[in-house]
Amino acid sequence: MHKHLIRILFTGLVMLSMIPLFSQEVYFQRLFTSLDRQTINYGCEPTEDGGFYLLNFFSDDTEMRFGLNISKHDKKGNLVWTNDYELETAIYGVDFRRVDMVNTGRDTLVVSGLRFPDENGSDGNYMLKIEPGTGETVYSGLITNRSGVSGPAFWPKLINGFHEELNYLGSHIAFDSTFRLHLEKINQNNDSISSKSFTAIDEDGFPVLTALLDATNSMDSSSLVVSCISSPDELLESVGLLTIDSSSNITSAHKYSIDSIMYQGMQVFGMDATRDTGIVMTGSYVDVVTNNTTGFVFKTDSLGQVVWSKNIGSLTPFSISIPNSCLYTSGDEILVMGKSADLFTGELSDFAIFLDDEGNVLRQKLYSSENSFFLDLSVGLVLLAGELQNSPDGSILYSTTGIDLENGLVLSPLGIKMDQEGAAVCEDTLNVELLTDISIIRDTLFMVEDNVVVRDTTTVEIVPFNDYDLPILTLLDTFFCPQDPVMATLNATLENATSYLWSTGDTTPTLFVTEEGEYQVTVTLDDRICYMLCDTSNISVRDFPEANISPDLSVPCQVTLAATSTTDIALAV
Repeated sequence: MHKHLIRILFTGLVMLSMIPLFSQEVYFQRLFTSLDRQTINYGCEPTEDGGFYLLNFFSDDTEMRFGLNISKHDKKGNLVWTNDYELETAIYGVDFRRVDMVNTGRDTLVVSGLRFPDENGSDGNYMLKIEPGTGETVYSGLITNRSGVSGPAFWPKLINGFHEELNYLGSHIAFDSTFRLHLEKINQNNDSISSKSFTAIDEDGFPVLTALLDATNSMDSSSLVVSCISSPDELLESVGLLTIDSSSNITSAHKYSIDSIMYQGMQVFGMDATRDTGIVMTGSYVDVVTNNTTGFVFKTDSLGQVVWSKNIGSLTPFSISIPNSCLYTSGDEILVMGKSADLFTGELSDFAIFLDDEGNVLRQKLYSSENSFFLDLSVGLVLLAGELQNSPDGSILYSTTGIDLENGLVLSPLGIKMDQEGAAVCEDTLNVELLTDISIIRDTLFMVEDNVVVRDTTTVEIVPFNDYDLPILTLLDTFFCPQDPVMATLNATLENATSYLWSTGDTTPTLFVTEEGEYQVTVTLDDRICYMLCDTSNISVRDFPEANISPDLSVPCQVTLAATSTTDIALAV
């Protein structure tokens, strides 16, 4: 009996030592800069382990090269790999809608972007499938119109489907030179399942300008909800909202306009489904009287009726504040983020507004550092792009474009990883009342169906990129057996660091600890606040498993020992 007990305890300890210790997440603001190129961020996509991808456009003046750049990062923001992808016919630029990407499962990426018209005049989008190991392309193709008519390039969107298919949404031109919103369903073998195009029409049956703005899955992923341009002219005085079922049929269509003011240029920059089967959308419009650009956010219910609608004001009397993305968080809150520029002080920042389902403001955050960037009026450069994503580890990801002032005004991707409260080490509480009520009117939107696209192939050149200027800060998590004393030295030493601040109050590069707990360090590099900012180490002591042993006397002349453990370890006797 005693030998069996010893064997149980020994087995439990061995198996206990094999259990990984999951640390709490590290939150940060981090600039991913390269000294020899300008890089503009298009978006982010979370990976299954809490890391993320960044999708960027780069321009290398030294080598006269430009193209797509994709980088993969671990959950602490450290670089795993990065590649440049060059396509001869691709269109690049500062408009964040020109490219989109989605994680289709097991961290496999699909990327789609615009391309120039070919020799036949047809325009459309390229599509790449990229494996997660080293970033190699496993598929490359084209989705083009078959009309031979070229025109303004509108943006694509990629969304995972309900039955493991991929939904591609884009805008293409028909034979009569009218625009179509297109939906292509693609299976895992990259073959087309179905293909359908949609056009908005006026009350007389004439087609109006129809182009994709954004799209999302419904809360149960059984249908797509799509926002689109649906305007008789280029004034863009309304936006459309379509619900499309799994068979690519439109089940509802409405258009929305703002009541009681003169405006134009209404656009949607972000949308998401809410827990109560509603849809929240954010964007901007231009007031014709003042010529000011104003942000908005509004929510509809499952029938498309407006539940509430708000204007998004400016952070200061002399600032421009415009939203660029919205998200329904895993904490069941609505998050709207955007960019702000104070034209008087020159201060640039990103802001966040957290709301409940009824449109009440819960809290507001400001993310401002010398790495923040929005606009440079001296050269007419405006970079509004930003993307929000829920991460599998419970954090919230936000990517945008920042600037490295220390190395010659280098535009670079800026990533913020925050908790559900919006904490990311360097954030401030924003106490300005930003939201005011507005009235948004819903009307019926008439649509007709068609098909205007064809599939083709393309080639891609991949060039590994190794010149990101990224110092790496890594603190290791450490665990101790119950009988051992807690003694560990945490080392945060980095080249060019000007200061260290530990959560204990210590200001040295290393910290000797003798107790369990979470220890965080903030490192300032060359006085650049919020750059390669922090890391966390968890020091833990494991517990012995508790074994409960009882005899089974139901069978004569035989004893079976059953063991259970409070450590969720399967023990065998």
